[in-house]
Amino acid sequence: NGLGLVISSDSVTYSLANLIGGTTTATRNVISGNLGDGVALSGSLTQGNTLEGNDIGTAADGTSNLGNGDRGVFIQTGANDNAVGGVAAGAGNIIAFNHDDGVLVGRNVSDPLVLNAGAGNVISENSIFGNVRLGIELGQDSGVPANQNAAGLVLNSPTLSSAARAGNFFITVNGNWQSDSFTAGNYRIEVFENAAADASGHGQGKIFLGAQSISVSTNSTDFSISLGDAFASGQVISCTITDPFNNTSEFSTDATVA
Repeated sequence: NGLGLVISSDSVTYSLANLIGGTTTATRNVISGNLGDGVALSGSLTQGNTLEGNDIGTAADGTSNLGNGDRGVFIQTGANDNAVGGVAAGAGNIIAFNHDDGVLVGRNVSDPLVLNAGAGNVISENSIFGNVRLGIELGQDSGVPANQNAAGLVLNSPTLSSAARAGNFFITVNGNWQSDSFTAGNYRIEVFENAAADASGHGQGKIFLGAQSISVSTNSTDFSISLGDAFASGQVISCTITDPFNNTSEFSTDATVA
């Protein structure tokens, strides 16, 4: 196929509240091996759709490489208030081995007819790894910017300063989030584990470890998150942040477990 799955709308036709996949093995889809994007959501009336529990870029075993020829998921041209993954057990997608970004929220700079995505597209508790470019990309630019003004999206990614073990079963992840433009409130930090650092220095996030809410009231917020699991030195930690309006950042800088 050129594209695996397209959910689109025009000026009069809505694409609302579609559920692609589900939280059980029986409802999972394999959306892989396509020449272009695995999943594309497009149009300002494409709203409230949920993509959960799918294998996007892998075979049905969730580990074998069957990457899509472009992005795993591409949200564009005003599509808003959609969800990639979720907090329910089994809602996370596997998004791996795609030949561009794992998830691109924004635009394709090589095609001026493809416009920016809308707001409120949450990306939560997925397993994102092995994609050629970034795990999560806001806009489409070279490298990993602060995203303060990237493609009209204003949610910066966090910066991790350390990930320190306390024994074999706990780590404390320390970091900071900064933004000149922000809304005060509770933000959700999701923490992920990787076997090695990404070439970009920012994420991806193969294994979801846990989440914690932090209160943001200034343009610079430090956070410290303690997690329990079996950790070894040399594993790499990354995280995302999601604001009160369900906008999710790119992956943070990587921090190696010491």
